[in-house]
Amino acid sequence: MSIRSYYRWALVLPLLVPALVSPLGMLNPQPPGFTTMLTYLLFMSVLIGGVPYVLFAIGFLLWMRGASDARIRRGILLSPLVYTGVMLLCLTLFLLIDGTFSNSSDSMGMFVGFALLFGYGYVALAELGRLLLRPGAASAEPAPAV
Repeated sequence: MSIRSYYRWALVLPLLVPALVSPLGMLNPQPPGFTTMLTYLLFMSVLIGGVPYVLFAIGFLLWMRGASDARIRRGILLSPLVYTGVMLLCLTLFLLIDGTFSNSSDSMGMFVGFALLFGYGYVALAELGRLLLRPGAASAEPAPAV
């Protein structure tokens, strides 16, 4: 698998992880605690940031088409900053259309913090996977001498 293909699949993580964790949180028989709070935050991250993330992911996929592997990796490392801008734009447009911008604009700092926290968490997860799986390493390394 090439680096480009790996990062294409890694873009699904912010939608896949909450989809897999949410049913587990509902089946958790323990009293509310860390797992319940994590499940709730992951569910809310998709509920609030899902549409902006899909828009960002489509744009990132289009940008990746002509970029080198090194440039794609730099783009992945900067992607939470770009996503945060896309999310703020979408949230601002929603609040302006809804007419509650003046009442809700104070909470935008919280959304920025969560977007960066979750974004860099997913980037760390993707980079850990890249280090463990080493996509593209088989084609980049020469065959061992026999």
